[in-house]
Formats: sequence, structure tokens, C-alpha cells
Amino acid sequence: MTASETLRNSASAEGVSEALEMLHSGQHRYIRLDWNIGSDEFFRLASACADAGAEVKQDTGAFVIVAEEA
Repeated sequence: MTASETLRNSASAEGVSEALEMLHSGQHRYIRLDWNIGSDEFFRLASACADAGAEVKQDTGAFVIVAEEA
């Protein structure tokens, strides 16, 4: 993921519900998880991402959802 791609198609979520809304809206390719995520939340989110064809990757200091390109 390049810096310009990240800036152009990114957003930050402050909770699981917000991250899932952003993922399902299809408006953002990169969604930064901007909170201290617990293990239960992480696995719930990872499962939802897998179902949607997205991945959860670790970036510098945070996790990022990377959605498929439209």
C-alpha cells in the first residue's frame, strides 16, 4: 500500500460498528482501526472482513482493513 493510495481511499474507524459500516459501504479501500481493539472485537471484525473479501493487516502502530478494489 503506497502513501498516496492510503490517503486517497482511507478513513479511520473508532469502533467495530463504524468499521463494519465503512467496509460495507464500499467507499473506502483502507480503514484504519483507531482504537485499542480487544481480541473478541478483532476476531469478530476479521470474520466479517473475510466474509466481505477484505483483509486485516497490521500497519505501523495500528490495524488496517484492506478491502478489495471495486
